[in-house]
Amino acid sequence: MTTMDPTLPHNSISAGTEDTHVVRSYAEQIATNETFKLDYDIDRASGRMLMANASAVDRRAVVDISWLAASAEAYCISADIKDYVIAEVPIVEGDVPNRNMHAFLTSRLVEFLPKFGVQAYKTFVGKPVFYEHQHDDNSKAKGVILDASMRQVGGRMYTTILKAFDRTKDRHLAEDVLSGKRRGHSMSAWTANFDCAACTHRWDTSYPAACECVKGPLHARAQGRYYGMGTILPGRRLVYAAPHQFYFFESSSVGDPANYGAFQTQQTTPAT
Repeated sequence: MTTMDPTLPHNSISAGTEDTHVVRSYAEQIATNETFKLDYDIDRASGRMLMANASAVDRRAVVDISWLAASAEAYCISADIKDYVIAEVPIVEGDVPNRNMHAFLTSRLVEFLPKFGVQAYKTFVGKPVFYEHQHDDNSKAKGVILDASMRQVGGRMYTTILKAFDRTKDRHLAEDVLSGKRRGHSMSAWTANFDCAACTHRWDTSYPAACECVKGPLHARAQGRYYGMGTILPGRRLVYAAPHQFYFFESSSVGDPANYGAFQTQQTTPAT
């Protein structure tokens, strides 16, 4: 998704890569999901979630949910972790363009953002969860994002998030997520500008400021030749955009994700 943020220098949203010129097949990306497996438990005495990762890391990582009650009022969701269905989602694959031809560079995902006091991928944490990007009103949130991490799987870097769906807010959606009936996910982010992967031109997200790779030279447009995102220029240069100075502001349950790899790998309910 792309949109505008008045607090940023130029304003907008999306996803990115710099030196990867091959978009992976649907089957290959789905197969990657099999490497992501988590089990969950809840340490209710301390108010924290314990995440046992049995595949990527042989350790137990603590996920702080002490702020959940505070977010409940803002998003009109439950303050009790036991009301949630939790899904793990590899939401962003670093350095690979999605179907919108936006690619988030791994180097930028791990970049520290002084404005937020965290690395860019961590801006997912505490953000609302929606249905099909209906994010015009925070009170419509279906849940909240509990955690975000960067993981290397098969030589590629992924931003993986834990999404909590409130069963008291939308029981049908939560049950569909839990059963695996609804597995697709997507995200939204604000970005100040884009970099063209083919020529490195940076523009402020407005179409007139884009490079000829995206818009096409005047003579080509006059002849009806197609240029733009997703085309391959001489030298096997794929045209796509890499967001620069971005942060994430929501993730949604969707039926048709732009990133074919953004399907939940496991879902559960907190231990009782």
